[in-house]
Amino acid sequence: MTQTNQYVCSECGTLTEDIQTINGEYVCSDCVAEHYTICEDCGNMIPTDNSYRTFDHNIICENCLSQSYFTCDDCGAIHHLDDSHIITYDGQYICENCSYRYVYCRDCGEYYYEDDVNYCERDDEYYCNNCYDNHIYDNIYGYHDFDDWTYYTNTNPPTYSPEL
Repeated sequence: MTQTNQYVCSECGTLTEDIQTINGEYVCSDCVAEHYTICEDCGNMIPTDNSYRTFDHNIICENCLSQSYFTCDDCGAIHHLDDSHIITYDGQYICENCSYRYVYCRDCGEYYYEDDVNYCERDDEYYCNNCYDNHIYDNIYGYHDFDDWTYYTNTNPPTYSPEL
């Protein structure tokens, strides 16, 4: 009499010889096909419910997500850290596809959402709300330098005589 090695699948409870060990658990082939997938970054078998789909349709595990990817704070898509992206002044990661909505402030060197910057016509530059205050010019001083001004004073005060 030959003895076969049968195991109970931790997913469906079936007693079978057709078993795989995944993270220390016995899982039958049917449950592997139905409930598991392979991380395309590290090659580990992972539960499908714990997998993530990237912008370019790769399937990755949570560990690879936290180490090598970022989630765009604008569109929510998952991108590899090597992909082009910007980091805003408040630490948000923005993918290249969404970066057109963000503007670089020439003074502080940070990226801001397009509604949070001001255009300075005189400088032909964009500035964040904080830096923009340094570039506000009133109508007269914005068009004339102080050196161009000539000051006149009248040493004789005017005299008024009431008309009788």
